[in-house]
Amino acid sequence: MAGYSWILDESTALLFQQHSRSPEAADDADAVGSGPVALIAADLNADGIPDLAVVNQYDNTISLLNGKGDGTFTAQSTMETGGVPLGIAFADFTGGGLNSVVVRF
Repeated sequence: MAGYSWILDESTALLFQQHSRSPEAADDADAVGSGPVALIAADLNADGIPDLAVVNQYDNTISLLNGKGDGTFTAQSTMETGGVPLGIAFADFTGGGLNSVVVRF
């Protein structure tokens, strides 16, 4: 998602265009869990479309938002982390050709 940056507040991820000081239309804000602290944009479900994963520190969850291919995302689905998440990464950590999401506590 080149040319964009994300701003996280207590429960929303806002998309900003690069070199812009105002977010896209407020109705384009994507609701996530409580206390988002980090996110990744990557093709998490191998459909060729960027998705979002957001770690939420206050409710110990990850919000997953699947990309629709038009710059918008589905409503979040959540997964419990079992601890207070501080960061997130997505890569092939084992060298086996499959990417994984890793959460830092």
